[in-house]
Amino acid sequence: NENNNENNNENNNENKLTKNVGETLRTSQEFKFVPRSATGRASLKDSSIIKVEKVASNLSILEKQVEELEKEINDLNIDSLIKEYDNDNNNSTTLNQIQKKSISLNGILMRELNALDAVTTTDQSRPLRKQQVDHVQKLLDRCESIHNLLKTKINTFKEYQQKLKKQLEKQKDLELEKQQQQQGKVKQINLD
Repeated sequence: NENNNENNNENNNENKLTKNVGETLRTSQEFKFVPRSATGRASLKDSSIIKVEKVASNLSILEKQVEELEKEINDLNIDSLIKEYDNDNNNSTTLNQIQKKSISLNGILMRELNALDAVTTTDQSRPLRKQQVDHVQKLLDRCESIHNLLKTKINTFKEYQQKLKKQLEKQKDLELEKQQQQQGKVKQINLD
C-alpha cells in the first residue's frame, strides 16, 4: 500500500511538474511539443500539421531548384549548344541534362502533392494544407512552362542542325562539282 501511494504521489508530482514546465503529456508520435502559448498553457500540434509543415519545408527547397532550372533554360543559347553538340549521338548533353532535371522535379512535386493528399486534415491543418497544395500546383505549372520552353529550345536547336546539315551537304556538292569540272578541263586539255 505504501509503495502504491508513494508511486501515485510521484506520478502526481511528475504530472504537475510536466504541466508547469510546459512539456507534452503525451509521448505519442501524433503530437509534437509546441512551447507555451501566451496563455501559459502548453499546446499540442497534431500530426496533420506536422506532415503539412514537412511538405512546406520540402517545397521551399524545390522552389529554389525550379528557379535555378528556369534560369538555366533562359540562359541557353544556340551558340553554346552548338559548341557542345555531340555529333556521334546526335544530341546536346546540356539539353538532355535539363530535360532530366525537369522530369525529375515534376516527379518529386507530384510525390509531394500525393503526400498532401494523404494527410487527414483537422480544422487547424486544412487551411495550411490547402495553401501548400496551391503552392505545389503553382510549382507544377512552372515546371510545365519550363518543359514547354525546353521543347521550343530543342526544336530551335534541331531546326538549326537541319539547316547546318543542308548547308554542309550543299557545300560538299559544290566542291564535288568543282572537282569534276576541273577534272573535265584536264581531260579536255589532254585530248587537245
